[in-house]
Amino acid sequence: RNRRENTILPTQRTNTDIQGNIVAARSVPNRRTPSTMDALEILSPEQQQKFMAEFQLMQIRDNGTMYNDVVHRCYDKCVGSFRSKTLEKDERSCLDNCASRYIKGTQRVGRRFAERQQALAEKQQQQEQEQKKQD
Repeated sequence: RNRRENTILPTQRTNTDIQGNIVAARSVPNRRTPSTMDALEILSPEQQQKFMAEFQLMQIRDNGTMYNDVVHRCYDKCVGSFRSKTLEKDERSCLDNCASRYIKGTQRVGRRFAERQQALAEKQQQQEQEQKKQD
């Protein structure tokens, strides 16, 4: 039990008496949640192929969404007039800088996310190893 809130934590298993009152709570070791690759291994080859096709479609949609977002953001920020058929020099420069910053920012966020995911996976693996040593 968590003394502050007097509630059962998700990592605890409880025993109850006949009336349903909690009489004991003990910790249950955290189980490693399977990754996408773990889950993919248990699928049949046909299911794996369907999954990968759907995954690729999702990536295409995400790329399209990102492209549209860059276009809307940068166009709204950089293009202010329609005096000619072509972009002016300052508009082109602004669009180049805007798109470059957006892409670099997106890549940086992606790298940080991957680093955090890796750190969490390593921490979880370390906890699993410690749990095995205790058992």
